[in-house]
Amino acid sequence: MARLSRVSVFALVVGLAVPVVGGWTAAVSAAQEAVPPAPAVEPKDGAAPAPAPAQPADAPPDAAKVAARMADLYAIVAQEPASVAPGETDTKKRAELNKARDAWEASVRSLSEAADQYAAALKAPGAEGAQRRTLFWGGWAKMQLADRLAKDEAQKTRAAAADLLRAALDGAPPEADWRPDSEFWLGRALVFQVEAGRATPDEAATHLREAAILLTKQSRGDEAGRAASAALRMLTVRGLDGAARDFASAVDADKANFGQMTSIVRALARRSSTGVGQKLFGAGGAGLPDAADSEGKPVKWADFAGAPLIVHFFHDGWATGRPSGQRDVETLLRPLYDRLQPKGLRMVGVSMDFALTKERIETIKKQWDEWGVKDQLRDGSLDSVRKFADEQGITWPWIWDGLWDKNPIAQALGGPGASAAHAVLIDKDGVIRWRGDAPFQGLAEATDAAMK
Repeated sequence: MARLSRVSVFALVVGLAVPVVGGWTAAVSAAQEAVPPAPAVEPKDGAAPAPAPAQPADAPPDAAKVAARMADLYAIVAQEPASVAPGETDTKKRAELNKARDAWEASVRSLSEAADQYAAALKAPGAEGAQRRTLFWGGWAKMQLADRLAKDEAQKTRAAAADLLRAALDGAPPEADWRPDSEFWLGRALVFQVEAGRATPDEAATHLREAAILLTKQSRGDEAGRAASAALRMLTVRGLDGAARDFASAVDADKANFGQMTSIVRALARRSSTGVGQKLFGAGGAGLPDAADSEGKPVKWADFAGAPLIVHFFHDGWATGRPSGQRDVETLLRPLYDRLQPKGLRMVGVSMDFALTKERIETIKKQWDEWGVKDQLRDGSLDSVRKFADEQGITWPWIWDGLWDKNPIAQALGGPGASAAHAVLIDKDGVIRWRGDAPFQGLAEATDAAMK
């Protein structure tokens, strides 16, 4: 999306609504000064009115007036307008949707800038205490804005959002109707701060846990799911499986309704239960569903008991038809298998390809012809994946179902392999000893240790 156009700090969006597609309405009024000029001094004894006292150029705006303006802006931007669908061909509709989004984005920019004005106003002598709801509006706007900025500027904006949202929650009453959203956006802001090394995973997870619980109570499943999945993904990626299991238990990940995110939250919760050191096979293990390999022969995990096993997930191509370009099997897994298979190592591959429909294949071919794309189309079919397996030198059993991230084996392990090659090492006692994405750093060493 294009970067937001700059809007003056003093731009005011008023209620003169202009109807657009989807019921979203907004209009931007003429710019107004942050602090209206002071009234003229009353004349004495019939003398001519004295001019109003000069307003210092750097005088902070009135906090109450800025808060009122922020309320008007938030009322407009709280409902985000629809984006133009990729296949939309109606020129008029596209123009209306784009116009609505441009106005919305300009208003978000204004709200973010007004938040800075509000912070400045609160520092003025005699200013009343902050309105926490108003601080939430400002933090929310900055989080929306950050998604549309370059990386460095986005990080600064998210850090500013976190400061506003912390202040909004500091001492806020538990029943505040904006509290769940404040917890959610603060948690999201802190996830980015964790990535930059400026916050701890525990701090981010604490706010996302509170958000997920409160949003679930309000029957806002989709948003609760976004909070829960963000926290679980952050924790599991960092190998904090114990913290992820605690989080999953706190938000009732196995039973609660997370809307469209339910399957993702369930999978991430399962992944926290299938981390390094967890029992996968044998008594107390989570286990994996039996399947059939690419030749139609049954794959029964009990047959691998007593020997180290690597289960790896790979892609021939993506849902766009483009080749994955993955070479990890050829360069990493096959040499490991060739070296240790005589000593007892076993391996099973899982194709994470998505079988494209005939209609989708024809659409992709047509687009590629128009764009001049010369890549070999990978349609995710069994035949296509079999060619890839032969090229990579896979001589061990591998599984294909064309379901991509709905693959039951991937689901049982928490959804790995959907976007990157992944491997899981299970020792002879059924305990997971290593797991991670390509380039599988440390897998060879962990496998050597498991063979002893």
